[in-house]
This record gives sequence, structure tokens and C-alpha cells, in this order.
Amino acid sequence: MATPAQRKAIKKHLSTLEDIKVRVPIGKRDEYKAHAVRKGIRLTGKKGSLNALVVEFLENDMKAEAEALGISLDDYRHSLTAKDNSK
Repeated sequence: MATPAQRKAIKKHLSTLEDIKVRVPIGKRDEYKAHAVRKGIRLTGKKGSLNALVVEFLENDMKAEAEALGISLDDYRHSLTAKDNSK
């Protein structure tokens, strides 16, 4: 059981995060989990979490895109958030 201080720290940490839900065809989750384990990503919880694998993929993809464009990753990130993405 978490202490009140631990619960407060967890709540503070979670307030710095956003949720993204990913839906996959039946059976693919286990395939993706096995891939994550093979890559050395530790899955946690009863159902396991693919969060680390998804984040790693996106970060690597953004880095590759920035390199292909000849700009820094920070400049690439800025270009993503500076555009009007509401279209």
C-alpha cells in the first residue's frame, strides 16, 4: 500500500503525462508484446505495457526524419508544434 506521500508523488507525476490509446487487431497485441520483450523492453502490469515500444519507435522515426531534412531534432519538434495541426 502506498503512503500518502507516495500517492501525492504519483499523482504529480501522472499530471505531467498525456494518454494515447492504440487499437490493434485481435492477436496483434501479443505479437507486439513479444517483439518488445525480444528488444529488451520490460513489460509491466498484468496486461503489460507497450508504451515504451511505441515511444521508442516514434522518437527514432522523428530523429530519422530530422536527419533526412538536415535539421536538429529540436528544430523538427518545433516545426511540428508551430504548424496549425487542426486541419
